[in-house]
Amino acid sequence: MRRRHKIIKIIFAGSSDFSNAILQALLQQNEAIVHVLTQADKPAGRGKRLQATSVKETALAHHIPVSTPPTLRDAEIYDTLKALHADVLLVVAYGLLIPQSILSLTPYPINVHPSLLPRWRGASPIESPLLAGDDITGVTIMEMIPALDAGPILKQQAIPIRADETRDSLYQSLLPLSIELLTATLEDIRQHRVQKIPQDDSQACYAHKWAKEQLHLNWQQSAVQLDRHIRAFATKPAAYAVLNNTPIKILRAHLDNTLNNQPQQAGLIRQANKHGLWVQTGEHHLCITDIQIAGKKPMTIRDALNGYSHWFTSGNYFT
Repeated sequence: MRRRHKIIKIIFAGSSDFSNAILQALLQQNEAIVHVLTQADKPAGRGKRLQATSVKETALAHHIPVSTPPTLRDAEIYDTLKALHADVLLVVAYGLLIPQSILSLTPYPINVHPSLLPRWRGASPIESPLLAGDDITGVTIMEMIPALDAGPILKQQAIPIRADETRDSLYQSLLPLSIELLTATLEDIRQHRVQKIPQDDSQACYAHKWAKEQLHLNWQQSAVQLDRHIRAFATKPAAYAVLNNTPIKILRAHLDNTLNNQPQQAGLIRQANKHGLWVQTGEHHLCITDIQIAGKKPMTIRDALNGYSHWFTSGNYFT
């Protein structure tokens, strides 16, 4: 693909698979990525071998210089980036604090944020609207300032959230939209037509990073709340419950009010058959259809009943 009439030099900072997908899209568009920042290699897998981020792997495959500093306050990384005379610092789920000294190195320090800012500033913008039961979400391209996700908006577009939306399905919708808006923003930069819209800080919500213990389902919550929780964490790190002293990931469930709502202890399996497990919650029932027992592969309840029927039987309790 031929380059556009004006080349802009981009420093890319990102560490997640979402970041990597955007980096790959930019490379396919022949954007000039002059340096990549990503988090350091981390132990992964059973052998705890050091694993590079997918961003680092992509950058090395394209012979792009990569830095993995533990902090961006170091004078050496500052000097390295300053010498590039880049036009854009592009940040996508990087994971490290970016000080003003680094933000000031380019005329356009911008961030791709998968939410409708100022709603859901912070670390979990894809999961948080699902947990809150929002009807819409979207993507925001913003200029970065020292305050968290509070800079002026350059581009923004909303998309609806379906009733059965999961984090993975939402990711698949937000990624191409992010690439589309970012491409348009870079063209605005080329044409010197960038417009900035201040955020309304009074409308801000914060998407906090979720800890593992918060993935443990609380059956005292309503079926509606539990359904949102399961859809927000449909895969890694999936929401889970405990049965027979064994953690069980709940991969798919849906609301079901066909059973009479008699007062029962939360977590009770009211009914079990090949179509699912009907579990009592703090309000109404949740029908679980797909699970993963610790150490096993994902399976449907139909399959689970073939090998673990003594676990998944009415009268037993999830905790």
